[in-house]
Amino acid sequence: MSIEWITPIVDRTADDVAAASAAIAAWQLEDSPVITDLKGCLNASDLNRIENNLKWIVENNYTYRNYIFTHDIIGTWSNDDLLTTIDVEELIANEMNLLITILPNTFTISDFPSNIDVYDKVNLLEQNLYISNKYMVDSKRSQHYVGATIVGEMEVLYYGNLV
Repeated sequence: MSIEWITPIVDRTADDVAAASAAIAAWQLEDSPVITDLKGCLNASDLNRIENNLKWIVENNYTYRNYIFTHDIIGTWSNDDLLTTIDVEELIANEMNLLITILPNTFTISDFPSNIDVYDKVNLLEQNLYISNKYMVDSKRSQHYVGATIVGEMEVLYYGNLV
């Protein structure tokens, strides 16, 4: 099954957090609130997107197609799941280990948050995935090859794009 890239959300702001806080406060006053994902909160959809995109990077990088993640990827988070500190640490470790392995000249340990307790750290986690995707797509587009084909007694050089 082919995994599809899901565009990361990298533009969470303090205003998004304030709007989420206000929505949660309003929901607490309602008898049967309709609860939706809020950009200012870390939702199951965010976790699933991050883990999906980690899998996409592995699937679309030929050299590391058999990469084994340090920790299990759940990929099926629901809003009923309780996110623990260990889950967050494992998510960050998976991203950090994968991206440093695949793109060692692009990422270092200092490029990854130690936790995701504020919105800009979640943005950073997803920004790293965005950069990795862009690097891989751009790199794939720029991979050219040169070869030779013998036609009778004439050698013809050719080049082309591998995409």
